[in-house]
Amino acid sequence: MPDPSPDAFRLDTVGLFLEGYFLESLVVRADGSILVLALNTGEPWYVLAPDGRLPVEPLLINQTRGLPMAIVEVEPDVFYIPTIASPQIDRIDLRDWAPSAPPRRAQVLTFSAEAERLNGPA
Repeated sequence: MPDPSPDAFRLDTVGLFLEGYFLESLVVRADGSILVLALNTGEPWYVLAPDGRLPVEPLLINQTRGLPMAIVEVEPDVFYIPTIASPQIDRIDLRDWAPSAPPRRAQVLTFSAEAERLNGPA
């Protein structure tokens, strides 16, 4: 049985964000890199897979039109991001993507104002 004591775990800082960022959710990609959503700024960030040099510098990859509430990988490297304030769902396609280029992005659904609180696609 694994040791459940706090000493049995190692905690490392992978990336640092400026003070005041509200990091809402994240998803770990198959290559070990991480996509992190900043709710209060509407920003999805890319964090390179840690390779021993920590922390790594997060890279802003895009900006959502609303405030992102979650991120779901629907197929390898294809993600849906629902937003509030501007109720919609965006699709970000990172297949064959390089961090030096903008990702392929599309708005796939737009909702009426009554649906302004899209939260928790799972």
